[in-house]
Amino acid sequence: MSFFKNKRTLFITLIILCTAFLRLYRIQDFFMFLADQGRDALIVKGIALLSKFPAIGPPSSIGEVFLGPFFYYMVAPFLLLFKLDPVGLAIGVATWCIVGIVTAYFFVQKKVDLKTAVIFLLLATFSFRLIDSSRYSWNPNPLPYFAFATIFFFVLALENPKKISYSLVFGLLFGLSFQLHHLASLLILPIAIIFLFVVVKKRDLQLFLVPFTSLSTFFLISIPLVIFDLRHNFLNTKNLISVLTEQNIIAGGSWTSRLLETNTAFLHFAFNIDLTNWQAVCIMAILIIIVSLKLRGKFNLFVLANLATVILFLVGFSHIGSQRYHHYYGTAYLSLYLLIAYAITPHKKKISYVVSALFVCAFILQQIISYTFIFGPSSQQVATPKKVGAFIAKESHNIPMNMATYPTEFTSEDCFRYFIELNGGKVVERKYNEIAQQMFVLCDKGPCDVLHTTSWNINMFGQAKIDTMWNIDNIQIFKLSHNN
Repeated sequence: MSFFKNKRTLFITLIILCTAFLRLYRIQDFFMFLADQGRDALIVKGIALLSKFPAIGPPSSIGEVFLGPFFYYMVAPFLLLFKLDPVGLAIGVATWCIVGIVTAYFFVQKKVDLKTAVIFLLLATFSFRLIDSSRYSWNPNPLPYFAFATIFFFVLALENPKKISYSLVFGLLFGLSFQLHHLASLLILPIAIIFLFVVVKKRDLQLFLVPFTSLSTFFLISIPLVIFDLRHNFLNTKNLISVLTEQNIIAGGSWTSRLLETNTAFLHFAFNIDLTNWQAVCIMAILIIIVSLKLRGKFNLFVLANLATVILFLVGFSHIGSQRYHHYYGTAYLSLYLLIAYAITPHKKKISYVVSALFVCAFILQQIISYTFIFGPSSQQVATPKKVGAFIAKESHNIPMNMATYPTEFTSEDCFRYFIELNGGKVVERKYNEIAQQMFVLCDKGPCDVLHTTSWNINMFGQAKIDTMWNIDNIQIFKLSHNN
C-alpha cells in the first residue's frame, strides 16, 4: 500500500511541477507589458516603496467605475523583490495562480474524491487559457482561484453554520473576488439559489448566520472603496449608478441568441477549440445531464454549487451587453473543469479508465498546440519601453516634462513613463493640467504630425515647436518646447 501511495504522491508532485513550469518558463521573454500593465506598475511601485497607498484599484471596463485595490497590494511585494523590474508583477501573478491551482486541487480532494481531484488538477494545469492568463500581470487573472475558493468556503459554511470562521472567510474571499473583477458579482446568483436550497432541505435557522456573518467581512474588505467615495463626493457610486441607468449595459436583441453566444465563447476558451453554437449546446447539455445523474446517485453539495455556478453565470452573463472576452469568464473556469473531472472520473469498469485517459490526453494535446512560449520566438514587449524610457530620462536632464503618445490608438504611454521615472525622469500629471517647460511625444505610426493634431494630450502643452527628434526601435521621439 505504501508503494502505491508513494507512486501517487510522486505523480501529483510531477503535475504540480508542470503547473509551475508552464507558468514560469521564459516568463521574462513573454510577459505582457502594455497600457494596463504600465499603469498598474506605476501605482504598485508607490506601494512597494511605501510612498503611496491607493484606496481604489484599476478602472473597470464599464465607464469610470473603479475596482478595489486588493490586486495592487497582492503583487506589490513581488515588484519589490525583483528590484522594481516589472517582470516581478508577472511572476507575482504566476505565483498566486500556481498556489491557487494546488489549493483548488486539495479543495476537490477534500469535498469530492482523489480521482476527481487528480483529473481536475490535470485539466487546470494544462489549460492554455489558465496558463496564458497567469503569465502576465492583470487584475482579472487570479480571479478563477479566488472565485473557486469562495464557492468552497461557502459550502463549508453551509455544512457547518456554527463555525463562524468559514462564513468569515467566505465573505472575505467573495469581497476579494469582486475587487478583482466586477463580473464576480454573478456569483450572487448561485450562492442565493444554493442557500435557499439548503435552507429548505435542512430547515435549520442557524444557516442564516452564514449570510449575516459573511457580509461583515465582505464590507470590511471594501472599506478602502468606502473611504475613497467619502473623500471624493461618492464619485465611484455615482459613476456606477450612471452606468446602470444611462449606458446600455443590458444586452438587447434575442436573449436565446445571446445565451448561445455566451456558452459557445466559454467552451471555446475553456477547451481551446472552435465550436458552433449547437456543438457547444450539445457539449454543455451532455455535461449537465451526466453530472446531474451522478448527483442523484450520490449527492455532493460542492459539486452542485459548482454546477449552479456554471449554469447561472452563463445565464447572468448573457444578459450583459459586452464583448465575450476570455477574462470575463474567470469566475467559472475552475467550476467547469471540476464538472468535467467529476463527469469522467472512472469507477470500477476498465472502459471508464480508458475513456477518462483518452479525454484527458486529447484535452492536453489540444492545449499544447498553443504553447508558443516554449519554442516560439520571444515577444520582449518590455524591451522597447525600457530602452526608450531610459533614453528620455537621460535627455530630460532632470527637468520635469509632459509626455504623450501619438496617434490616439497608441495607448501604451504608461509603459514608457514607468521606465522614465525608474531612471530618474519626472513626468508631471496631465490630469491636474500641469504644464512643464518641455514635452516628449512618442509616435509609432506615421505620418507623425505631432504639431498639427486634435489630440488634447498634446495640445494642452500649448503652442510648441520641435527641438529634437530621435528614432529608437521604430518609435519616433519628439522633444517639444514652448513656441514663445
